[in-house]
Amino acid sequence: MFFDGSSTPPLDGPRIMEISDTTPYLTTSSGFIFILLSISGIIVAIGCIFFVLQFRRKKTIMRSSVSILLSISIAMIFLLVAVFLLVGKPTVAVCTARVWMQVLGYAVLVSAVIKKTYMDYILIVKRRKVAEINRVGIQLWLIEGVVIAVELVF
Repeated sequence: MFFDGSSTPPLDGPRIMEISDTTPYLTTSSGFIFILLSISGIIVAIGCIFFVLQFRRKKTIMRSSVSILLSISIAMIFLLVAVFLLVGKPTVAVCTARVWMQVLGYAVLVSAVIKKTYMDYILIVKRRKVAEINRVGIQLWLIEGVVIAVELVF
Protein backbone atom coordinates (compact mmCIF):
# COMPACT_ATOMS: atom_id res chain seq x y z
CA MET A 1 0.00 0.00 0.00
CA PHE A 2 1.18 3.44 -0.88
CA PHE A 3 0.54 6.78 0.83
CA ASP A 4 -2.83 7.42 -0.79
CA GLY A 5 -4.08 3.91 -0.01
CA SER A 6 -3.76 2.55 -3.52
CA SER A 7 -1.66 -0.34 -4.76
CA THR A 8 -0.35 1.64 -7.73
CA PRO A 9 3.01 3.33 -7.17
CA PRO A 10 3.12 7.10 -7.71
CA LEU A 11 4.30 8.40 -11.07
CA ASP A 12 7.33 10.12 -9.57
CA GLY A 13 8.37 6.92 -7.72
CA PRO A 14 10.97 4.39 -8.76
CA ARG A 15 10.50 2.49 -11.99
CA ILE A 16 8.82 -0.90 -11.65
CA MET A 17 10.96 -3.61 -13.15
CA GLU A 18 9.18 -6.29 -15.11
CA ILE A 19 9.75 -9.86 -14.11
CA SER A 20 11.64 -11.60 -16.84
CA ASP A 21 11.66 -15.32 -17.50
CA THR A 22 15.19 -16.61 -16.94
CA THR A 23 14.29 -20.30 -17.24
CA PRO A 24 16.71 -22.04 -19.60
CA TYR A 25 14.79 -23.71 -22.41
CA LEU A 26 16.12 -26.29 -24.84
CA THR A 27 16.00 -23.71 -27.62
CA THR A 28 18.35 -21.35 -25.75
CA SER A 29 22.09 -21.79 -25.58
CA SER A 30 22.12 -22.08 -21.78
CA GLY A 31 19.43 -24.76 -21.87
CA PHE A 32 21.36 -26.72 -24.49
CA ILE A 33 24.54 -26.49 -22.38
CA PHE A 34 22.65 -27.64 -19.25
CA ILE A 35 21.28 -30.66 -21.12
CA LEU A 36 24.61 -31.48 -22.77
CA LEU A 37 26.63 -31.29 -19.55
CA SER A 38 24.10 -33.16 -17.42
CA ILE A 39 23.71 -35.99 -19.94
CA SER A 40 27.47 -36.30 -20.40
CA GLY A 41 27.94 -36.30 -16.61
CA ILE A 42 25.32 -39.02 -16.19
CA ILE A 43 27.04 -41.12 -18.87
CA VAL A 44 30.41 -40.68 -17.11
CA ALA A 45 28.87 -41.62 -13.73
CA ILE A 46 27.27 -44.75 -15.21
CA GLY A 47 30.64 -45.57 -16.83
CA CYS A 48 32.30 -45.21 -13.42
CA ILE A 49 29.77 -47.61 -11.91
CA PHE A 50 30.49 -50.20 -14.61
CA PHE A 51 34.25 -49.65 -14.21
CA VAL A 52 34.10 -50.13 -10.44
CA LEU A 53 31.95 -53.25 -10.76
CA GLN A 54 34.17 -54.70 -13.48
CA PHE A 55 37.41 -54.19 -11.53
CA ARG A 56 36.13 -54.53 -7.95
CA ARG A 57 38.60 -57.35 -7.21
CA LYS A 58 41.64 -55.22 -8.12
CA LYS A 59 43.62 -53.96 -5.14
CA THR A 60 43.46 -50.30 -6.17
CA ILE A 61 39.66 -50.38 -6.32
CA MET A 62 39.33 -52.45 -3.15
CA ARG A 63 41.50 -49.96 -1.23
CA SER A 64 39.19 -47.15 -2.28
CA SER A 65 36.15 -49.15 -1.13
CA VAL A 66 33.73 -50.30 -3.78
CA SER A 67 30.68 -49.28 -1.75
CA ILE A 68 31.91 -45.71 -1.34
CA LEU A 69 32.78 -45.37 -5.02
CA LEU A 70 29.34 -46.69 -5.98
CA SER A 71 27.62 -44.37 -3.50
CA ILE A 72 29.43 -41.33 -4.88
CA SER A 73 28.58 -42.29 -8.46
CA ILE A 74 24.90 -42.78 -7.60
CA ALA A 75 24.85 -39.45 -5.76
CA MET A 76 26.31 -37.73 -8.81
CA ILE A 77 23.58 -39.24 -10.99
CA PHE A 78 20.90 -37.86 -8.64
CA LEU A 79 22.49 -34.41 -8.63
CA LEU A 80 22.93 -34.35 -12.41
CA VAL A 81 19.29 -35.34 -12.91
CA ALA A 82 18.41 -32.31 -10.77
CA VAL A 83 20.46 -30.13 -13.14
CA PHE A 84 18.75 -31.80 -16.10
CA LEU A 85 15.36 -30.86 -14.62
CA LEU A 86 16.31 -27.17 -14.58
CA VAL A 87 15.64 -26.97 -18.31
CA GLY A 88 12.11 -26.35 -19.50
CA LYS A 89 8.91 -24.95 -18.11
CA PRO A 90 8.77 -25.38 -14.34
CA THR A 91 5.70 -27.28 -13.18
CA VAL A 92 4.81 -28.53 -9.74
CA ALA A 93 5.90 -32.07 -10.60
CA VAL A 94 9.23 -30.93 -12.08
CA CYS A 95 9.99 -28.66 -9.13
CA THR A 96 9.14 -31.44 -6.67
CA ALA A 97 11.31 -33.93 -8.57
CA ARG A 98 14.16 -31.40 -8.71
CA VAL A 99 14.08 -30.90 -4.95
CA TRP A 100 13.94 -34.64 -4.28
CA MET A 101 16.85 -35.33 -6.63
CA GLN A 102 18.93 -32.69 -4.83
CA VAL A 103 18.02 -34.07 -1.40
CA LEU A 104 18.71 -37.67 -2.41
CA GLY A 105 21.99 -36.76 -4.09
CA TYR A 106 23.14 -34.78 -1.07
CA ALA A 107 22.06 -37.52 1.37
CA VAL A 108 23.87 -40.28 -0.53
CA LEU A 109 26.99 -38.13 -0.95
CA VAL A 110 27.14 -37.13 2.72
CA SER A 111 26.50 -40.69 3.85
CA ALA A 112 29.40 -41.86 1.67
CA VAL A 113 31.68 -39.28 3.28
CA ILE A 114 30.55 -40.34 6.76
CA LYS A 115 31.10 -43.97 5.84
CA LYS A 116 34.61 -43.18 4.59
CA THR A 117 35.38 -41.25 7.76
CA TYR A 118 34.21 -44.20 9.87
CA MET A 119 36.42 -46.56 7.84
CA ASP A 120 39.41 -44.29 8.43
CA TYR A 121 38.58 -44.27 12.15
CA ILE A 122 38.60 -48.06 12.21
CA LEU A 123 41.89 -48.22 10.32
CA ILE A 124 43.77 -45.52 12.22
CA VAL A 125 42.38 -45.34 15.75
CA LYS A 126 41.39 -48.96 16.29
CA ARG A 127 44.37 -50.16 14.23
CA ARG A 128 42.46 -52.87 12.39
CA LYS A 129 43.56 -54.26 9.06
CA VAL A 130 41.78 -53.62 5.77
CA ALA A 131 40.59 -57.24 5.68
CA GLU A 132 38.76 -56.73 8.98
CA ILE A 133 36.79 -53.81 7.55
CA ASN A 134 34.85 -56.25 5.38
CA ARG A 135 33.34 -57.64 8.59
CA VAL A 136 32.26 -54.10 9.48
CA GLY A 137 30.60 -53.73 6.06
CA ILE A 138 27.08 -54.20 7.44
CA GLN A 139 27.68 -51.41 9.95
CA LEU A 140 28.83 -49.14 7.13
CA TRP A 141 25.69 -49.83 5.09
CA LEU A 142 23.56 -49.21 8.18
CA ILE A 143 25.30 -45.88 8.73
CA GLU A 144 24.57 -44.90 5.14
CA GLY A 145 20.94 -45.99 5.44
CA VAL A 146 20.44 -44.03 8.68
CA VAL A 147 21.94 -40.86 7.19
CA ILE A 148 19.74 -41.12 4.10
CA ALA A 149 16.65 -41.80 6.23
CA VAL A 150 17.37 -38.79 8.45
CA GLU A 151 17.79 -36.58 5.38
CA LEU A 152 14.53 -37.80 3.87
CA VAL A 153 12.52 -37.42 7.08
CA PHE A 154 13.78 -33.96 8.01
